[in-house]
Formats: sequence, C-alpha cells, structure tokens
Amino acid sequence: MNTSNTKNKLALSLLIIFGVLLFIYTTARAYLLSITWDESQSYLEFIRHNIVLWQDYDFMSANNHLLNTLGGIVFTKWFGLSEFSLRVSSLIAHAFFLFYSAKLAYKMENKWIALSAFLILNLNPFMLDFFSLARGYSISLGMMMASVFYLFELHTSGYRTKYALLSILFAILGTLGNLTLLNYLVVLYGVIMLLLAYNNYKDSKRVLSTMRRSALQMLLPSIVLALFLWFMLPYSFKLKEAGALFMGGENGFWQDTVGSIVPRLWYHLDFSYWLIRITKILFVVILVLSLIYIGLKHAKGKTTNENMFLGSLLLLFLLIILFTLAQHYLLETLYLIERAVLFLFVLLMLIFVFFVNELFKERKFFQSILHVFALIVFVHFLFSFNLKYVYEWKDECDSKEMLQDLKKIKQSQKNKFNVSISMPLILESEINYYRVADTLTWLNQAIREKKPHHLHDYFFLKKDQYDTIQKDLLEVIKVYPTSGNILAKAKYPYTNSTIVFDSIIDFESTTADCRVKRDQEYSPAITYVLNEQTANSGHLVSVRYNFTTKQRKEGNMYMLLVFENDKGAYVWLRPNLMDFVYENDKKTEAYFSYPFPASVKPGDIIKAFIWNPNKRELFLNQMEMRIIRYSRE
Repeated sequence: MNTSNTKNKLALSLLIIFGVLLFIYTTARAYLLSITWDESQSYLEFIRHNIVLWQDYDFMSANNHLLNTLGGIVFTKWFGLSEFSLRVSSLIAHAFFLFYSAKLAYKMENKWIALSAFLILNLNPFMLDFFSLARGYSISLGMMMASVFYLFELHTSGYRTKYALLSILFAILGTLGNLTLLNYLVVLYGVIMLLLAYNNYKDSKRVLSTMRRSALQMLLPSIVLALFLWFMLPYSFKLKEAGALFMGGENGFWQDTVGSIVPRLWYHLDFSYWLIRITKILFVVILVLSLIYIGLKHAKGKTTNENMFLGSLLLLFLLIILFTLAQHYLLETLYLIERAVLFLFVLLMLIFVFFVNELFKERKFFQSILHVFALIVFVHFLFSFNLKYVYEWKDECDSKEMLQDLKKIKQSQKNKFNVSISMPLILESEINYYRVADTLTWLNQAIREKKPHHLHDYFFLKKDQYDTIQKDLLEVIKVYPTSGNILAKAKYPYTNSTIVFDSIIDFESTTADCRVKRDQEYSPAITYVLNEQTANSGHLVSVRYNFTTKQRKEGNMYMLLVFENDKGAYVWLRPNLMDFVYENDKKTEAYFSYPFPASVKPGDIIKAFIWNPNKRELFLNQMEMRIIRYSRE
C-alpha cells in the first residue's frame, strides 16, 4: 500500500469537503441575510429598470457594478425578486474562486501544503461576506482568481498565447464586476508582455527578433484589451467627473489602503492595537523576503517555472501599487480603501503561499509555517461564523426583521392606510427595497432624517441616535440585539387632527386631459402657500394619486413634492409612483406624506405634481393634496 498516495487522497478529499462547506455557508447567508444599503440601491436604481450601462451620471453612479447588475436583472426575471436571486451572481463568482484557488493550490507537490494554502486563500470572513452579497467585489475576486490560474498556466505551458489571452479575458470580466480591478488588468497585460519578452530574448538573444515574436504572441490579447479600454475608459472618466468615485482616502497608501483593510481582515478583532501592527509588519516581511528569495534565485541562475510565477505575482503586486500612486498624483484619484482593497489582499496571500511552497522544496521544515497560518485563519473563521450579519453593514442586519414586526403591527390597525417611519440614512435604502419586494404599499417611502420628526408614526433608530434624543417621549417597541437598533413609537401620540387645506383635481369628471403624455415631462400641479398659522412643524402634507398605466415598472415616474421659497426649492422629494403598480390597466392608488420641516416660513410654497423624466404615458384619474394640523388638545 502506497502511504504517500493515501495521504494525498485524504488531503484532496479534505480540500473538496472544505470547498463544498464554504459554498454551502455563503449560499445559506445569501438566503438568510437582510438586504444591505448598497445592494438595495443597486436594485432600486438599476436592476429593476433593466439599466446595465450608465445613462446619467451622479455621485451614486459607481454603485452600478455592471456584471452584478446584469446578473440581478437575469436572475430576478428567472427566479423572482428576492435577496437570494439578487445574490446568485456572487455565488457563481464564489464557485469560480473556490474552483480556481483549489486548482492553483493543487499544483503544489505536497498536497497537505495545498490544503493549507487553500484554507489561507479562502477562509477570510471579510472576503466571504462579499460572496454572500449582491456586489461586484465578489465577481471581481472570482474572475481574478481564474485570471491568476491562467497566468500560472502561462508559466508552466511553454508560454502559450492562449493562456495569456485567457488570463486577460478573465481580468476583463473581473473589471466588469468592479472597476477597482482596472489597475490589475492593465498591469497584468504589462507583466505578461515583459514575461514573454524576457523568455523570447533568452531564446534568441536578439532585440528585434524578441520584439517581433512578443508582438505576434500578444497581438490578439492586445486587440482584446484595446477594445475593452476603448469601451470602458470613457465611462470611468465620466464617473470621476460626476464625483461618483468618492470612496477612497487622501492620506497615503499606507494609512488609507493598508490601514483600512487590515482591521476588516480581523473581523471585529480590530480593537487590538498590537494585532493590527503585527499584521502590517507581517505583510511587509512577506513582500521583502519573497523579493530577496526571487532575486537570489535569479542571480544564481536557478529560475524555474514555479519561482518565475512567484516573481510575476510580486511584480504584479508592486506595479499595481506604483500604478495606484501614479494615478493619485497625476489624475487625483483617491487611494483604494476597505472592501475595494480585497483583491490586493488575495494577491498578497497568493504570494505568501507560493513563497512558502518554494521554501518547502529546499527545507521540509517550512511547511509548518503554512500549517500554522492555516490553523490561525481556520480558528478565526470559526469565531467569526454567523448567519445574521456582515462586517461592513452590521447596523442594517435587522431591517428585514423590523419590517416584519411593523407588518404585524399594521395588521391590527386596519383603518390606517399610510404609515411613516423615521430613520437615519444608513437604513433608508433597505426599507425602500422591502417596500417594493414585499408590496408594502401602505408604508411611506423612506426618507432619511438627521433628526427624528415628531409627526412620524414609528421610529427606527440606531443606538447612538436613540441615546441623543428625549427618551421620555418615545415608547420602545423592540430592541434588536445584533445591531442594537430600536423600533419605537411616540409615547404621547397626537389625538387631534384638522385638515386645513384639501385640493382635489378629478380628471375623470372634467373635460381636462387626464394623460401624462409621452412628450410631457410634468403633470399639472397643486400649490399651497404657507401662512402664519401653517408655517410650523406641527403640520403634515399628504398627497394621493389615482392613476392607470399600461407600462408596469417601465421607467421612472415620481410623485414630486417640493417646498420652495424665493431662493428656490429647499426640500425636493420624489417618491416613485411605479412602486405602487403591480397590475396593468388597473386603477392604482399611491400615497405619500411628509411632515413640515422646521425651516418653513410664511410665504413658502408647497407643490405636488408628477415628474415624468422618461416621458412614459400615464392616465391620471385624480390627484389630491392635503395639509393636516396635529395637536394634543
């Protein structure tokens, strides 16, 4: 019996088992986790309107991760709208990451080293978060791992052009997943070109021959890359001009890029000052020792395909850093931070495991280094294991549960057709997603507030926000233990309400044209001028539209509610009319209410009308605006 083969088979079996279990873990989380802010924003602004490429550019346009958006459109059409269907693209990307990281690790001669390398590459909980979320970061990581695998194949296959092309194609897919991989793509092309030129020169020792052969080998990859950059770069510059690339730092690569990713890699162990310092030092040590090792091997003429691959990874990593620094100083781009740096972490871990694998070939002792690290990351993963939240959006993990609780409360209040919630910015987008996904048409569109307004029906507050308000005016309904968020209502609700203004335009009972036409951007408006009695925060404006459409969910139409003074509009709200449409050719009621802001003054004007920027046809049967005064008298 061959003991070595038996051990190798056991290591392979364990590698497959760990891979399957990790995929089950991310799949379970994709099904169970509450929607996050970025995911819901992508759905509300792009996926549900079938927008893959940008049409207009604003500061939130970078939230459109192209392959994630395309996947969301396809899979919600196939499986219906849910958190899980939006996240299928990321699960596919995770399968790619697991498969290609396993194939890379299994190239190592010792299969127990391969198993440890696989665990180190796959068990970081912060990275696993994104394989459970509908974000393009996961797609970029999955495609990048495939790209790195074909870079390895390029080294070990006699530098065949097809592997260069495959590596670049997967890098392009990764960039379509998230634009942060654009630096990786451009530098990868340069590294492959240098690699082929070096190999060709080593064979011919002639400069012209080297240039000619390298150019021929890279002709097709060059054409593919040029076409992609011709397509993608204009979008990138437009995003920058619109201020959409605002996520980043300005203090330096070490402080912003390294300083922001390291605490997240330790997933809630970032309270340890020394743990963070040691990790940063370890990163530098890995790079320095790997560079020294590759330099010595090259100087002694002991290069192999495997250590050349390690050298390519090092060159790739260092040139990406230099490319990032050059972009910052020449184009004034921000330094990558937080989740946008995950691809560099993966590259660094690849450098680490292949460096230790090279050391193992010379001294068997070095395999223990990899096994110890694998044990550390395994234990850390076990302590971070959860099916409730993700690190980056933990404050939002109870949004779904809160709305389920609110739905139960609403069922006992049959006479209340319009419920409003006060919430901070971080909870706004998720609530609006569940309004659409769960057809909660009785729930007011969520509008963020820095300070809770007293006329709202309910309050969903972060703990630090709750600590700053007058608690004796609120009755806590529920505290959510994971996030610490609080669902509350007014302890002393307003008992009296008086309608001080009520204007109805009934298009059906008049000869007025009730259509919002294809060439018409605005409907007629209802206008109210505030006076001395109504210009205070004890009032609320309520609008109601009765309409019919034949174009369900097609394009945007907004119930515009505007507060303006002689200097222009100072409140501009645009709840989406299409959120209420679930059947064609059927009369639909849409409601929205909003408490007067504290800044209102006599003479200010309130306007309610429909904004139709995409010029879709709508039959407006009736529109109404009410001003309601509330008191406890």
